[in-house]
Amino acid sequence: EICTALKGVQVGECVFPALFDPANNSREFREFKKDFRKRFYHNPGACETQSYDALVFLAIGLANADNLFEFEINWRKIVNFPGAAAYYTMGKKGAIDRTIYLKNFDVDYGNDMQISSRVFRKMQYSKLKDYRIIE
Repeated sequence: EICTALKGVQVGECVFPALFDPANNSREFREFKKDFRKRFYHNPGACETQSYDALVFLAIGLANADNLFEFEINWRKIVNFPGAAAYYTMGKKGAIDRTIYLKNFDVDYGNDMQISSRVFRKMQYSKLKDYRIIE
C-alpha cells in the first residue's frame, strides 16, 4: 500500500519498519501460507499472519489456566517462539519482543518508475535500543 501511494514520487533514501514480510522464508510461515492458500485461494498478508500468531498465543495462554495468574504464567513461557510472522518473546506488563523488518524502497526508474520495498535487515524489536541516532 505504501509503494502504491508513492507512485510517481521520488522517495530518496529511507528505512522504515514493518511487522510483516511476505518473503519470509521461515518454516512456520511457509506452512501457514500453504494451508491458507489452499483454503482461501490467495496468499496471506500481514493481518492474517499476525492474527494467526495471536490466536496461537491465546491458546497457549489459556491452556489449563483457571485464572489470570495462571494465564500470565503460560504467557511468559512464550520465549523465542517461532510464529508465522516473527519470533516472539512475551515480557512483563504485556511487553512483546518480536522480529521487525527494516525495509527500504527499491525504485525502478524505467518507463513507469515502479516502487517496491525490500527487507534491509530483520532484527528483534528489543535490539532497536542499541541503535541510537544522535544528531
